[in-house]
This record gives sequence, structure tokens and C-alpha cells, in this order.
Amino acid sequence: MGSIPTPGTMYGKIITELPHGFVPLQQWPEYDLAHLPLPTFNPELIDAEFRGIRWGFWPLMFEEYVGDTEPNMSRSDPTRHARNRVVMWRTLVRTDVPKGWHRIGHKISKLEGFAEITDLPYCSHWDESAKRYRNKWLRDHSGKTYHIEPIGYDEFRAAHAHSLVSKTIKSFFADQISRQSQGNTKRYYEFHAVKHTKTGQIAAAMCVLNSPTHKASYYVTGFYNPEHADVPAMIALMDRWFKESQECGIRFLHFGEFWIPGKPKSWKGFSLFKSKFGLQYIAHPPVLLRFAPGKLF
Repeated sequence: MGSIPTPGTMYGKIITELPHGFVPLQQWPEYDLAHLPLPTFNPELIDAEFRGIRWGFWPLMFEEYVGDTEPNMSRSDPTRHARNRVVMWRTLVRTDVPKGWHRIGHKISKLEGFAEITDLPYCSHWDESAKRYRNKWLRDHSGKTYHIEPIGYDEFRAAHAHSLVSKTIKSFFADQISRQSQGNTKRYYEFHAVKHTKTGQIAAAMCVLNSPTHKASYYVTGFYNPEHADVPAMIALMDRWFKESQECGIRFLHFGEFWIPGKPKSWKGFSLFKSKFGLQYIAHPPVLLRFAPGKLF
């Protein structure tokens, strides 16, 4: 097939080769794939060399993998092979179609962004406006009128419920965090908030998931309180994330998905905000599908 079309340079550089050491979120052991879908779909982790997730009901089972390594179909649980399986493989920069797979459509399936941390000053590649607001935060607010402190999930969720973000996506991310931050994965989630020094009111908050295994961190979700719109609180949280990540030896900051045509328009504003931090972009090719008939059919 021909090359996969991309959304141009709306945000920045779209890569064609992954940096050394870059690993997608879905392959992190700290990311709980099994609690990503709702429990009613009976989700299960396919714990193989190339991690995947399985969910569904009789007679169909769905499997999904993310990464440029071709899934090994024989590694799925043999007891499940009695069911018809629809397997989805979401590649990153790989555009070929191996035997047995079928690509659906021609447009990219999604656009993701990440920042690579080097020995250079972490804000050296930021947009000029982001640098100006960072300077304003450090000069006028940090440690004076506002400060940043770690908070717990319960405080984060309560403040999130009263934010503008919750009016658009309700409690989607908060619920997802609750499902995924169970057991051994809970300690990898961090919540930080910008608080008014006198009142303790939260101006903005942010949740990230850290992967010590792959020296990476993922922006899960965040929000700000419009009553404090004159304070660059989200810039402040991004600045803390970059600064502490560099100090801890984190190499990649994953910013998640970005708006492209066909995605909800409500994503546009925050996608443009995230693009101010010197990111590189992965334009995922269309999803590859494969049907594996069950032994009983």
C-alpha cells in the first residue's frame, strides 16, 4: 500500500522512527491493561512478551495489542481458542501489512505526542508563550500566592468533579484511574495540585503515571479552576513534571492523544496547549485486523 497520510505539521514534527528506548504505554508493566475496559466486559491481560488485552462475551472475544512487534497469536490462552477471536493490532510507525493481517481504511487512527528529556534545559524546546508563562509563575506566584503540593486521589477526584473538564468528559478519567490504580500499580500514580497559599483552594491539578521500568511518565489527566485563570497553574504543573522527571532520570514524557479531524472538537483547545512543550508526534497508521476462528466453529 502507499504511505499513510498524516495531518501535516499542525502541531510539530511527526516521526518515522522511534527513539531508542521508547516504549508505548500499553507495554509498561506499571500500566494496568486489565482494568482499562469496564468490568462487565470481563477484561484480561495477555501477559506475553508483547502485552495485550482480551475482553468480550461468547461467542466473540476481542484482543488488542499496541506496538510495532507483531503479536504472536499462539501465545493467547489456549482455553480461549474455542471462541472466535477478533484481533486488533495498533502499530506506531510500522506501515507494512504482514501476512494474515488486514488494514482498515487509509487515514491515521490517532496522533500521540511525547517529549524526550535530554541534558539540555528541559524548557529549551518549549513554545515562547509557554516560556513566558513559566517565568510569570516563577516570578509572581510560586511560593508566594500559590504553591504546588502532592495530593491524594480522593482530593483530586473531588476537585475534578467541580471542574470545567468534568462537564465535558464527566468522571471518565477519574473512574479509569480508580480501576487501574489497584494493587501493585497504585504506587506509580502521582497527583499534584496548585493551591492558593491562603485559602488552600485548588487552582489546577494533574495526574501522571510513572514507569521506572522504561524511564517514562504519562500525563493521565488534569484540570484547572477558571476562578484562578489569571494564574498559569497548568504551566506550573507542566514545569514541575518536566523538572522532576529530568532530575529522576526520566527519558520520555507521554502526552497522550491529540486532536485530529474526526476526533471530538472539545479536544482542540487542550491539544494546542499540550503542543507548546516541544513535542514529537506519532501518527498511528490505520488499525490492523485479523480474524481467528474458534475450534468449535
